[in-house]
Amino acid sequence: MISLQSLTHVVKHLPIPVVLTDDAGYVVGSSALADSVLDSSADQQHLHLEDHLLTIAGPRPTTDRATITSDVGPHELIVLGQPVVGQAAPADVAALAGEVAHDFNNLLGVIMNYASLAAASADEGSQQAKDLAEVLEASRRAADIADRLRRMSAAAGPQ
Repeated sequence: MISLQSLTHVVKHLPIPVVLTDDAGYVVGSSALADSVLDSSADQQHLHLEDHLLTIAGPRPTTDRATITSDVGPHELIVLGQPVVGQAAPADVAALAGEVAHDFNNLLGVIMNYASLAAASADEGSQQAKDLAEVLEASRRAADIADRLRRMSAAAGPQ
């Protein structure tokens, strides 16, 4: 299982505005670009995302959500609005994407190795074996996404 510390580290470096909340909706981590959507002066320790989004002037940003479980419980990963690149050079964005893909692959390697070890000791046909097969399949799909991100980063320019 991924630690909250590792999860917030990965989220911090994502090249899109992303917020990580706990199960009560409080922000526990965010990408640097999320500050362009959220009020950067807000106290991140006590920021309730839904309440804050209601106070933003103008149209409310669209969101895509995914639930991720860390070592301390479930969290919601929320992508805010459209990707905001601002004044960053494409080569800088490409370099960041390559770094994120590298870190993500490192995390996936740990997840896949532990899931493989656990699957090898699980009884065939058991719920545990089925659950671990799902973890491994999801990890493979995530590795494919990270590989595409790495290839896009390499094609966009020198790092």
